[in-house]
Amino acid sequence: MEPTLKNIRGLNQIDTVIITGTLTEVCCESTARGAYMRDYKVAFVSDATGGLSNEAQKATESVIGIFFGRVLTTNQVIEEML
Repeated sequence: MEPTLKNIRGLNQIDTVIITGTLTEVCCESTARGAYMRDYKVAFVSDATGGLSNEAQKATESVIGIFFGRVLTTNQVIEEML
């Protein structure tokens, strides 16, 4: 992932990773942490990720929001991109 992000649209032009997908508490959280540790801004899309349970979803959103990035809805992400 990192070589592609570093070189797409020119060297170091990408600064934010938008996280969507399934298994919020495993795959999505791991991707968010990895991006953060590589100095990318993280936008974690709460209504475009899904966990095994509502409790796991909320716990991951809390951890991401406190330590690794911003937890946003799809509409918030779209608004910020416009």
